Amino acid sequence: MNAADPASDRIGWYADDCNPNLASVRLRMLQPMHELAAMGIGVARYAAAPDAGVPRTLVFCKCLTQTGLDAARRARQSGARIIYDVCDNIYEVSPTPKQQRRMQVMSGFLELADEVVFSTAALREQIVQRHPRIATRSRVIADMLESTHSPARGPGLIGGWRLSRLRRFLQRHAAALHAVWFGNNMGALSGLVHVDTAVRELEKFSAVRPVTLTVISNDARLYRAARRNWRIPSHYVPWSLATFASALAAHDVAVIPVERNAYTRGKTINRPATAIQAGLGVIADAIDSYEPLRPFIHLDDWQGGLAHYAATPPRDDARLGAARRFLAESYGNARIAAQWRELLERDPRGEARG
Repeated sequence: MNAADPASDRIGWYADDCNPNLASVRLRMLQPMHELAAMGIGVARYAAAPDAGVPRTLVFCKCLTQTGLDAARRARQSGARIIYDVCDNIYEVSPTPKQQRRMQVMSGFLELADEVVFSTAALREQIVQRHPRIATRSRVIADMLESTHSPARGPGLIGGWRLSRLRRFLQRHAAALHAVWFGNNMGALSGLVHVDTAVRELEKFSAVRPVTLTVISNDARLYRAARRNWRIPSHYVPWSLATFASALAAHDVAVIPVERNAYTRGKTINRPATAIQAGLGVIADAIDSYEPLRPFIHLDDWQGGLAHYAATPPRDDARLGAARRFLAESYGNARIAAQWRELLERDPRGEARG
C-alpha cells in the first residue's frame, strides 16, 4: 500500500451493485458512508479494478461475486484491512448452481476477512455455527433506519400516476381499515408467498369492519397469482424509491407475516421500524429482531391488533410515539454510525488507530 496514495488514507466501501434501490445497500453502505463523512471520516466507494488504489480499510457489503472476492484478496496482499458485512443467511437459500457459487464466495470472504459484521445477533449465531473460527472476529451492527421522507426530486410522471391510482383505490373504500404489505420475494422462504396468512386474518376481521390490502413489491406476476384467492379489495404498487414513502404513509397499518424458518430467523428490525416511522401501526409474526418492539406493536396477535387499530387510529396511538422514540435512541443513524466509526478506527489487532 502506497502511503503517498490518497486512497490509502480513506476507508473504502464496495458492493457488487451500488444501486440505492437495494435496501441493504442503502442501510448498510450508503447511509453509513454519508453519516461517517459528516463526522469528518474519509470514506469513498471502492473500484475493484486491479490497478485501483488500495485504502487502509475496505468494507465489502452485499458482495457475493468472485470479482469482489478477488478484489479483497488483492487488497489484503497490499496490506489492507478487510471487513465483510453479512445481512442475509444465503446458506439457507435453495442450492442452485448460482447460489452454490455465492455460498462459496461468502465462505471465502469469511475465511479472508479480518473482521465480520452481522446485521443481527441471530444471523451471527447462525453463521458462526458454520464457521466457528470467525467467532472472535465478528460483531453485530444493526441496519440504519430507513428514511420515510419522500425524495426531494419527486415521484416523476409514472410514479405520480401510480400514487394517484393508489389514492383513488383507497378513496373508493374510504370506510375501510387500510392495510399494506411491502417487501421483496425470496422464493418459498419469504415474501408474497406468506401474505396469504395475513389475508386470512384480514378476511376474518372484515366481518367487523371493511379492510383493504395494498401490496408494495417487485413482482406484479406473483401478486396477480396470489390475489385470486383473496376475498378483500387489494391493490398493487411497484416498489420504487421515488414513491415508496408516500405510498406507505397512505395506510393505517402494516401487516408483516413471517414464516419462522432458518432464512427469516436472522432478518432485521427494518420492516416494522420503517412502518412505525411512517406513522403506521404494525401487526406481525414474531421473530427475534422484532421482540424489542413488543411493547409498542402487536406480535402474534392479528385479530387483537386489527381491532386495536380500527378503534385507535395510529396517529392517536401513544405507543407508536413511544416506539419512534425507542427506535431513534436504539437504532438512530448517529448511534449506528458511532458503532461503525469505533470499528473502522481500530486496526486488525483491536488497537485504536493513531
